[in-house]
Amino acid sequence: MSFLIVVVALLGGIGCGMESPTAPPPPVTVGLDQDFELAPGQTGILGDSGLSVVFDRVGNDSRCAVDVTCVWEGDAAVMVTGSRAGQDMGRFELHTSTQMGTREARYGDFLIRMQNLTPQPRSTDRIKAEAYRLVLRVTR
Repeated sequence: MSFLIVVVALLGGIGCGMESPTAPPPPVTVGLDQDFELAPGQTGILGDSGLSVVFDRVGNDSRCAVDVTCVWEGDAAVMVTGSRAGQDMGRFELHTSTQMGTREARYGDFLIRMQNLTPQPRSTDRIKAEAYRLVLRVTR
């Protein structure tokens, strides 16, 4: 009996301290020419166009915190992967500051444009990767 309790206690403690990976949010289906919001890992499917866009992650976020005064606006680099009809069309890096890069990427006759990235940084808080939300718009 005590052997069984020890085994159960050991097996129950194996995962302690390790976070289980969370599944990405379900895909959202949207139309062309409309803003849509994605969480990291989430896919936006653009109607019957065959285009899908995944918000991979924020690579770097040096944007000016909303509760301080900055000399420069800073920049956040967002990684987005797209595909069309199952064909990988590549990974794009979009920037909140046009001084550091572009807010949009072109693929064929589609234009993928970053509209917004939230939350805005605060000097007292670090933004967790899963808290980001990316607003995109895809046009032709």
